Amino acid sequence: MPCMDGLHLTPLPHRHEQGEVVVEARLEGGAGVPAATMRFGVPEAHASSLSASHDGLLIEALFHAMHQGQPLQVHGRISPRLLAGIDAYMALWHEWMPDVYRPVDIEADEVVETDSARGPTCMTFSGGLDSCHTAWRHRRDAGDGERDDLVAGIFIDGLEQGLSDRSRFRAARLRNQRLLDDLGMELITVSLNHRQFYARNRRALYAWGAAAIASQQLLSGRFSTGLFASGAAYRRPVAPTISNWVLDPLLSTGAMSIVHDGAEWIRWEKALHLTQWPQSLRWMRVCFDGDDEAENCGRCAKCMRTTLAFRLHGLPPPPALRHDPSDAELRAVKVRSDNEYVGMTNIIQGAEAFGRGGESWVRALRSAVRPYERRTRRRKLGKRLARLVGRARSGGRTS
Repeated sequence: MPCMDGLHLTPLPHRHEQGEVVVEARLEGGAGVPAATMRFGVPEAHASSLSASHDGLLIEALFHAMHQGQPLQVHGRISPRLLAGIDAYMALWHEWMPDVYRPVDIEADEVVETDSARGPTCMTFSGGLDSCHTAWRHRRDAGDGERDDLVAGIFIDGLEQGLSDRSRFRAARLRNQRLLDDLGMELITVSLNHRQFYARNRRALYAWGAAAIASQQLLSGRFSTGLFASGAAYRRPVAPTISNWVLDPLLSTGAMSIVHDGAEWIRWEKALHLTQWPQSLRWMRVCFDGDDEAENCGRCAKCMRTTLAFRLHGLPPPPALRHDPSDAELRAVKVRSDNEYVGMTNIIQGAEAFGRGGESWVRALRSAVRPYERRTRRRKLGKRLARLVGRARSGGRTS
């Protein structure tokens, strides 16, 4: 296939480094785009699991291409199923965020499906409430264990923390190892320089989910299904988020189908289910903000809303979270993103459904989300006014 102008993604030869097989690709070309190298590291013991295609590399590079709005040529082998899904994936992001992401033309030197025998299932495993629920439900819940071939959890080093934060990573890995050992699952660590690869692209906030799926596709030489634990229930409208039940399957390939798992349950329902797995209550890890490398802080927004998911059922904080927030602490919570806002409002809605909407801690939580609601309304109004002004100016020039 002829080479196009724009961005070029060139896979580099695999190499061995400090017990890992290093899978790299160079992204370069295009107007005003600095060259960057993506790097995945897979333990040498899992070298035979590596994909024969370059699908994972394309998925990791995708948000660079969408943000720059420049065509992308992949100098490698890509699945036709992935190329078809990526067209819809890009169209959705453009519909949601037209000023940030644009569909682009993608071509590959080889478009061919990689032959792959039916293999077991893996999942991305962060150790949080959602991934604990997915792992436990398929491995232990006798009433709903429809995927008894789930054998491994992939813990990605380099998404939540930078690759240089080794002590925090080792502590998190130990917690995850304890959880998966208890379920009889294998823990596979994949390292990824995602933060460095996207360091100069401040609009790549939503690339995190694609990077996690890219890490799964990297291992499609062994696994034929990859689960992504849902962080948003079906009851929530589909909206821009790193992962949802519409987006994730679009990054499937002929070798590995991606399944968005667990959206039937809202977060506080998952919390109740996990009371049947005591190990999860001790070792789950939901906190990205705390200073303690081995523990959840118990006081950040994510820790608090996880604790409140248990409080809804009249339960104390699980041992992993340690702290029961006061009303004053809840009022002082800073809601910083749509994801945090949805998490808090889900708790409020659950309290109302349980007839507890008038309790003081629920009123405190409502106070915490109001500033974010006001900022969101102002932001939407500002965009609406900007569009109206733009139309008026355009009409003035053409009259």
